Amino acid sequence: MRHPFAARWAVPGPDHSGRTPPRSRVLATCIAIAVFSAATSIVCLWQAKADLDLRTLSSESRAWPSAPGEIIEAQLDRSSGRGPSVGASVRYRFIVGEKTFEGRNIAFDGPRGAAAENAVRRYRPGTKVRVLYRPRAPSTSVLERPSSTGSTGSTGWQRTGALAFTALGAGLLTA
Repeated sequence: MRHPFAARWAVPGPDHSGRTPPRSRVLATCIAIAVFSAATSIVCLWQAKADLDLRTLSSESRAWPSAPGEIIEAQLDRSSGRGPSVGASVRYRFIVGEKTFEGRNIAFDGPRGAAAENAVRRYRPGTKVRVLYRPRAPSTSVLERPSSTGSTGSTGWQRTGALAFTALGAGLLTA
């Protein structure tokens, strides 16, 4: 015996087989797109927040005090995430009061490409440097003050992407 609702959802066909109706396929597709949209929105918002945090630190660092420091290590980092890329990796030590700290930031937006190669040449091990540090948390430090134009981040497209995918997902769920 067939389920009482089977006739309602069955698509009439030559054999009345009760195939999955197109309406449920559309609903499943809408739900899948909504889930994808929600996941993409979360990733975009997380990235936008991380970029905003870096921009905030970069802006704050313009007024940070400095302390004498010394470069311990400097090298080029090669990665192939979204195509080949070269970055600079440094380690430096500095003293605030009577406590010694170690840092790794050249700049909050980090030098890439030729700028990374120049940074590694400029910050050779043993080089004496001035380290900018956050007064209430000296473990947060950086070697270079940000430029007057600030860092160029991708917050704009990330927010736009998050809003677009959120709207798409919400629209599909309420349709």
